[in-house]
Amino acid sequence: SDLRSCVTLYKCVPDGLESFALARIPCRERVLTPGHLINTMRFWSGLVCAGLASATALSSRNGGNLDACPGYKASNVKKTGNGLKADLTLAGKACNAYGTDLKHLTLEVSYETGAPQPIHPRKMPALTSKSNARIHVTIQDKDNQVYQVPESVFKRPGGKSSAGSNKLKFDYTESPFSFKVSRADSKEVLFDTSAASLVFESQYLRLRTSLPQDPYLYGLGEHSDPLRLQTKNYIRTMWNQDSYGLPNNSNLYGTHPFYLEQRKGGSHGVFLLNSNGMDI
Repeated sequence: SDLRSCVTLYKCVPDGLESFALARIPCRERVLTPGHLINTMRFWSGLVCAGLASATALSSRNGGNLDACPGYKASNVKKTGNGLKADLTLAGKACNAYGTDLKHLTLEVSYETGAPQPIHPRKMPALTSKSNARIHVTIQDKDNQVYQVPESVFKRPGGKSSAGSNKLKFDYTESPFSFKVSRADSKEVLFDTSAASLVFESQYLRLRTSLPQDPYLYGLGEHSDPLRLQTKNYIRTMWNQDSYGLPNNSNLYGTHPFYLEQRKGGSHGVFLLNSNGMDI
């Protein structure tokens, strides 16, 4: 893919980078447009369910020298049959752009099974099989002081899968730390954080990924944007508000932090679990 456009995630108050997931959702259509969105949804073989439980950011709106942030270095990597664990240590002098850089983080990656899906989309939904098509990434402070959305509020789906049988693949660069998630069969990259270093501060968190040029992106409600989201000079705020008169391009009453991207090889989704406001 020609990775040029970017998804950008912002935060004001830290939640911790709790989880992230992608799942392949094969569709009959090559390009998803408003005219056949509902019809196409009938043929999804699964749906992603996990989260990126903190607001994140690419760049600041006002102040803060994020270019000076050193990122992190991965060490003590321990691989298991269904994932890995590692320590992340600040790789240089703290930039302290919006608060204090946290020096020690932890990384945990789990391969998981997706929701049961129809064996054949035209047959009864009861005939299902589980799809090993979800990956869960957790990055948080080592002292576990950053707030995480508890299981009692939002239950995680669980369901372990082996790295070898999962349809997704997790790769990482040790220093500066970055990671990418790709399809195991086609090697197509779905999420890649290498364009900008990870920033994890007491009042700010940044993560960046890339999208193909002119992507077919949907979701991130509730808003008054077009069904197919803009991806140039566009920020979607995740913050509930009573928008009287439904002004154009505004965030509305609810927050549904899920986006779906449609590509030629199928679709994948990302759910961003977060208790704070964020801009995407």
